[in-house]
Amino acid sequence: MARGRRRKCKCCRRLFRPDPGNRRHLVRCQAWRARHPGYWRKVSRPQTASKDVPLPQDVDPVGKMGVFARTPLQDLLTAQGAVLIGLIAHLVGTPQQEDLVRTTDRLLRLGQDILAVSRGPPTPPPP
Repeated sequence: MARGRRRKCKCCRRLFRPDPGNRRHLVRCQAWRARHPGYWRKVSRPQTASKDVPLPQDVDPVGKMGVFARTPLQDLLTAQGAVLIGLIAHLVGTPQQEDLVRTTDRLLRLGQDILAVSRGPPTPPPP
């Protein structure tokens, strides 16, 4: 591979040796551009819409509207019990019912204690 003449980069002003393979690529591109003048300046035509008009379809208001009316948040709220049990099972590390009941009771008492403290001191029952 013969070494070509070094050239100075127009951006950074450093010397470099151009790749000899790029010379033929450049010539080929220049020839194509000469054969296709104004290629890059072509204005694209607006695309026309399809002339086919779809036929109206019957809509089942009972079956399909129920599916579309629900949102992901509503789906989560309907599965709240299952999510809570799954979370407790994940925290306990076992799906055994006895362990889940014990942990759920402990969490319930802890939550009630926290809520009781946040409400302030209990009021004495009337005599």
